[in-house]
Amino acid sequence: MDTQMGKLIHGHVFKVGLMCDVYVHASLLNMYAQNGEMDDARLLFDKSSQRDVVSFTALINGYALKGRAVGRFEEALELFEQMRNVNVTPSVSTLLSVLSACARVGELKLGNWVRSWIDDHGLGTNIRLVNALIATYAKCGDVKTTRMFIRGIRGERSRVIECYDWRLYTYEQL
Repeated sequence: MDTQMGKLIHGHVFKVGLMCDVYVHASLLNMYAQNGEMDDARLLFDKSSQRDVVSFTALINGYALKGRAVGRFEEALELFEQMRNVNVTPSVSTLLSVLSACARVGELKLGNWVRSWIDDHGLGTNIRLVNALIATYAKCGDVKTTRMFIRGIRGERSRVIECYDWRLYTYEQL
């Protein structure tokens, strides 16, 4: 959905009093974030008392993925810190976006924290998270840890195939 249509829908939602609906709110946040309208998404987020994993993740994802065009990776990481401070449990999607932002700005300390959280919560076998960790460590220049992760998945043929095509360059550099 383009931003113009989304803003029309947002206006209608406001007029009919649906802004309190958690699903509508999350959808609006996601619409703004996916269209790179991060200032509008943040304004909506800041005005709301509905701050759950879905709303935090929509905004973090927007900053982390749309950040390439506007350089807002740090804001994704700051928002993740806020999320942690209010004890909202991150989802896999949240962690993927945070790791992407960590890789882009070289934030190895937070990347290590995320890795510990992943291990502590039994998500260490999630191939998407493993791939994101490999990218984070490689882009942050931690060759030793990158090698450890690649060697750790080498024995699992199906995972290596998934990981292989988009990590080959990184592996060759090691």
